[in-house]
Amino acid sequence: MHRRSTLDRRHFLASGALAAGALAMATAAPARAEPASVPIQRWLDRPFFDFQLRRLLGEAPMGGANPDEVSAAVQAIGPSPNAEAWVREFAALGHGLADRARELTVIDPLAARSTALRAANYLRAAEFFIPPLGSALDTKIAMYRQVRESFAMATQGSRVERVQVPENTVLDAYYVPPEGVGTQDHPAVVFFGGLDSIGEELYLWAGKELARQGIGVLLVDGPGNGASLRFRDILSRYDYEVATKAAVDYLEQRPGVDPDRIGLIGISLGGYYAARSAAFERRLRATVVWGAIWDESEILSSGSDLESKLFLAQYGAWVFGGGNPATAFLDARRFTMAPAAHLIRNPILIVHGADDALVPVEQAHKLHDAIQAPKALHIVPSGQPGSAHCQADYIPAAWEVMIPWLLDQLTA
Repeated sequence: MHRRSTLDRRHFLASGALAAGALAMATAAPARAEPASVPIQRWLDRPFFDFQLRRLLGEAPMGGANPDEVSAAVQAIGPSPNAEAWVREFAALGHGLADRARELTVIDPLAARSTALRAANYLRAAEFFIPPLGSALDTKIAMYRQVRESFAMATQGSRVERVQVPENTVLDAYYVPPEGVGTQDHPAVVFFGGLDSIGEELYLWAGKELARQGIGVLLVDGPGNGASLRFRDILSRYDYEVATKAAVDYLEQRPGVDPDRIGLIGISLGGYYAARSAAFERRLRATVVWGAIWDESEILSSGSDLESKLFLAQYGAWVFGGGNPATAFLDARRFTMAPAAHLIRNPILIVHGADDALVPVEQAHKLHDAIQAPKALHIVPSGQPGSAHCQADYIPAAWEVMIPWLLDQLTA
């Protein structure tokens, strides 16, 4: 039995980390999370664009955006958003801030790092709307390289380490060691993203905060994600436990990581990756499904509006089929938890939003009902902050449940 010491759950709850106005999660400087000076225009009649806007603003408290900067970009895009205008404005904003970060590097390194972190995330937002098709794919990959360059500036001098996880070739990843543990053994989690995820954004969503709470984090661009997809053409796979095995192997060999206290988090499509892995990787101490997926093919063939349908079709074809829609759809049919959920043995937590427009909450209930291991289901109620897909509108709504739960599972 491990002593929890300073990682006690009471310390987390008393730390004030969940106060919306007190979050300061940027790499080296307090995040600017104050309201925009001018109210930000919403696109309520264009729900997919509006969700991406809420996602970006949800990252402001972690240092990934500034509301005034976002407001200016939204005003330039205008009341009828389209992909070209979105890419133009957020790419220009990201490039401008990246240039400013380079200028600040010598005179104000602290400001340089926080500026570069926002630049990286704006470029990530621009890259999102570049379709992974034809010659546009080259543009998309070039933009992603710029994301990584800005993120490298943002984390320069920090403990964030770019690493590679051996698995056939390698999977690109970052390791964020926990704060305040010195050389003592510590718990760690593998963190997988979703359909469009990159490790640089996972750092904002939870990597920094988990490390602050004493848990090391391996942010993995697994098959179908980030650098592993863009640079190595590694497509997603239904048997994601293969990638999880490689990640756990890596952590077991990493100095300072306690091999008996390794957990797993998967967000969005990563919720399927996490649940599937929990069914077959017995070394996991605990698993968090951050946005449940019961059957991915149902989601790819749905979509709540035309733009989300187009996104799912384009990204699905790329991530599952390397650009071939027929191959992608056939392969996506294998991404179901029906044959595997009953095999899960380690404790598992499912967090889902009641108003999730991309993945219906029924998928979370189906997964929870099928699991026979120790389990917990937390649904953020409709209308409350955090009720959107993976709590993109208020990320701490997920933290306040999953981090105390992980501390209980990995440090007890």
